[in-house]
Amino acid sequence: MLQHFTHLQQFQNIAHFVSTREGGISVGEVAGLNIGYRTADTEANVLQNRQLLAGQARIPLASFCVPQQTHSAHVQCVTEKHKGLGAFEHTTGLPETDALITQTRDMCLMVLSADCTLLLLYDAENEAIGAVHSGWRGTVQKLAQKTIAQMQASFGTNPAQLWVGIAPCISADVYEIGEDVVEATQKAFGSIEKYLAYHAPTNRWHFDLRYTNVQMLKEIGVPDAQIEISGDCTYTNPHLYYSARLTQGKTGRFGAGIMLKG
Repeated sequence: MLQHFTHLQQFQNIAHFVSTREGGISVGEVAGLNIGYRTADTEANVLQNRQLLAGQARIPLASFCVPQQTHSAHVQCVTEKHKGLGAFEHTTGLPETDALITQTRDMCLMVLSADCTLLLLYDAENEAIGAVHSGWRGTVQKLAQKTIAQMQASFGTNPAQLWVGIAPCISADVYEIGEDVVEATQKAFGSIEKYLAYHAPTNRWHFDLRYTNVQMLKEIGVPDAQIEISGDCTYTNPHLYYSARLTQGKTGRFGAGIMLKG
């Protein structure tokens, strides 16, 4: 049910996970361990799936904090008072928020996806963590860099001491995009070279979310050796992950979470 990043497992004072769709009680187009409330599923099913996930992760669901993701570029620093927000129902989640950071212990930051990039961040020097949801909109808004910059401002994080795990997402081979994304990429990075690739078979540009986020991490100072990337593609592994692009939006959500142990 849960996956882990090898390089984050070396740290005994954090817990982390990436969920899959294996297990769970949901049926139909969201079959499996769907943990997304805003899907074609019942709230009761999603809550039970989240409780199953919490049990597997050995983290009480009341200790989770899950934002209301809207493809924004907003980073929220959360504290003890934010525990439980968005965990038991969508409406209590922090609005217009796609990245969370904290130094609060026994608080699990979780972000959800069905193709988008999810990043887990750990500052081993200052004992701080972050969780980021970054689709193409978040990526061209440089949300990963903004999150690290906020960790620098709030906790004194040195990017050279940061460890990052990038969860499964849609791969460049299948991620077709339109001219709006081409233009946004050019505007954000001053070039589309390597961020995008033209695919003759589809006659479309394809976006490389993994490469783009890794380049941003390295640009801000995170060492390449401290970035671990899952090679799984959500689109081509529908038995393991939910993919909105594959199912035209009719799907569930998996998640990635990280917590500082008390």
